[in-house]
Amino acid sequence: GKLDLLGLISPFLEQSHTENSLMELLEFCTPYPSLRFVVYALIQKLRAHNNIWADTPFTRKESALKINGLVWMNDIESMSEEAENKVNQGFTCIKFKVGALDFDAECRMLEAFRKKTRPLTLKSDWMPMVLFIQTRHYRC
Repeated sequence: GKLDLLGLISPFLEQSHTENSLMELLEFCTPYPSLRFVVYALIQKLRAHNNIWADTPFTRKESALKINGLVWMNDIESMSEEAENKVNQGFTCIKFKVGALDFDAECRMLEAFRKKTRPLTLKSDWMPMVLFIQTRHYRC
């Protein structure tokens, strides 16, 4: 069945916390990495006396996090144009959502983009069902 994470941590939510009690909660959350990350962030915030513990342009609200420029599935020309716009916006990692069009055409688009925009990080997120159908068709 489903794990009731809220039920597991609710006793910890009903109390005020010190660094020691948060360290206990951190230990308790060992099997749950996402919860462990949140508790770790709370400990760091407590240690910084509730101030921002990472002084960056993002935490000062001066800039956004540019993790990757996401290019959604579309026709080849539109995806290429959108990717170029992402590069012009300063992204150094472009992630393409692909898999809705001809497999070979999308691969050629990615290859052409790679050739004209080095040195970027390119990622692709292939839609699983489309990829499954195509790999059965292409016998990869």
